Amino acid sequence: MKKGWISAFLYGVILAVGADMFLLRQEHPDPFLWSHIPGFFAFYGFLGFLILVAFAKFLGHAWLQRRENYYDDGDR
Repeated sequence: MKKGWISAFLYGVILAVGADMFLLRQEHPDPFLWSHIPGFFAFYGFLGFLILVAFAKFLGHAWLQRRENYYDDGDR
């Protein structure tokens, strides 16, 4: 199961970088250096996704989740 997710991810990355390199190129002046790096925005978006997921997991563990017997403590 895990191997299937990894291969699907790798195919998606290859497809995104390939589309960025060959299909989606527009020739216009751009003041930013990173706009000319193939696959940069695919990598940047994936990095942003990882940061959001990590922050959500941290927030869930630190603030939202409670012990399993959280509501049972006051009954005794």
